[in-house]
Amino acid sequence: MDHGQSFCSRPRRFGKSLALSTLEAIFQGRRDLFKGLAIDSMDYDGKPYPVIHIDFTTCGKDDKAELENWLRQRLLLAGRRNRVELDGTLSRRHVLGSDWSALRAVRSGGRPGGRVREGDFGPCLRFRGGRNAGGLGNFYQVVKGEEARIRSAFITGVTKYAKMSVFSRLNNLRDITMHPRYATLFDYTQEELEENFADYIARGVASAGMDREAYLERLRRQYDGYCFCDGCETVSNLVSIGNFFDDGGSRFNNYWIDTGNTQQVMDVAAKIDFTPFRDLQEPLSKSYLGTFDMLSLRGPVVTGEELMSLLEQTGYLTTSPRTPAGSQLIWLDFPNDEVRGTFTITLLARKGIGTQSRLATLRDLMRASAEDGDVPSLIDGIESLFSQIPYELHIKDERYHHSVFLSFMVALGARVEGEKSVSTGRVDAVLVMPKHLYVVEFKRDKDAQTATSQILERCYGKPYAYLKGLKQVHLVGINVDTRTRQVTVKEEPVAG
Repeated sequence: MDHGQSFCSRPRRFGKSLALSTLEAIFQGRRDLFKGLAIDSMDYDGKPYPVIHIDFTTCGKDDKAELENWLRQRLLLAGRRNRVELDGTLSRRHVLGSDWSALRAVRSGGRPGGRVREGDFGPCLRFRGGRNAGGLGNFYQVVKGEEARIRSAFITGVTKYAKMSVFSRLNNLRDITMHPRYATLFDYTQEELEENFADYIARGVASAGMDREAYLERLRRQYDGYCFCDGCETVSNLVSIGNFFDDGGSRFNNYWIDTGNTQQVMDVAAKIDFTPFRDLQEPLSKSYLGTFDMLSLRGPVVTGEELMSLLEQTGYLTTSPRTPAGSQLIWLDFPNDEVRGTFTITLLARKGIGTQSRLATLRDLMRASAEDGDVPSLIDGIESLFSQIPYELHIKDERYHHSVFLSFMVALGARVEGEKSVSTGRVDAVLVMPKHLYVVEFKRDKDAQTATSQILERCYGKPYAYLKGLKQVHLVGINVDTRTRQVTVKEEPVAG
């Protein structure tokens, strides 16, 4: 880590505390802890430095005065841990004013190393009223003023208060969140995973009864995919990987997404009718993503851009491979099947379409059918999905049913292209699975045969003829009868 004052944001449960503990041990000169590891062979002095560690996840203060008192107590404790006498009684002027004495009083072992961890998503929202912004801003202003006495200050957390005075007073702070050098600082790359978990992988392969390459690919699809710089290597979440192997290494369950409360995120997503297959097609400006302010979510109107920025900061979305290196635009997508499936079915359930447990079961069944090209079983699943739409929602138009279907296909892990333009018209949907591709046409109050006839007459399947031998192409028509609330699905054989 470079000297100076740096900030790096990562979602919850991404190893931020572990990284800070490692840095603390390095600054404390505890080289014995790193015997045989890479850090032990690196050229650094290994001298002990006093460390001031302030963890805002334990704060929980809504009031500015309470926050200031809490900070005062943390600094007194830091002094005792470093066997340093602090000046006076640390009054409010000392702690948060320009005459702040805490850092100046640290003399043993040279300049201190600072660790300041911003609160995770829940604790951060406690600052939403702005009452604590001034107190935190004053605190960071003093950190800036004492830069000459601080060997290294590292601030991490889930979010960055870009537009608030909290960070504006620390204007020499270097944001390394999306820097290529630190893209894999947290969590595991695929190489690290295979090298350090070789024994666990071998046991998991045997337990799952899978080929090793297929096992690693499933592991990658389920837990990898987080990318913190366009064009950079992706990583797997350490919580998911740790729990997966602790659970026997053969149950590809959800671990990371089930450890946190998605209620607040879902509230915002449902409020603006967020639709993944549609809204993730549009890019965001990198400059906007870098200046997004959490407090903008307090307003009466939340935009799609604000929601996507929130989802990116909290780990539900990540940089997509579609983002060209060096581009000023950024495309976002779900990192993996774990997040994609759970987020999407939770959102559908919040919109009144079935229950999460029922949708999760249906997703698993339909995923297997779609991956195997078992169209009769897939048709049964589609009919079951639409049967869960409440009576009052069936009165909506064809696009509503179209949206529900495509959202659920996203949950299966399919690559979804809605309203795909071809030379002869616009295809309602193209669904891409590893070995199968589905060309889908929707109709309302007609019949499924009319839908498949349109696919054939307009040659919607022709652009995918080149996939012969690589993917099997299926032509599927879906009709929604709004009078009887029945859905019929039909597959048309591909000619030739």
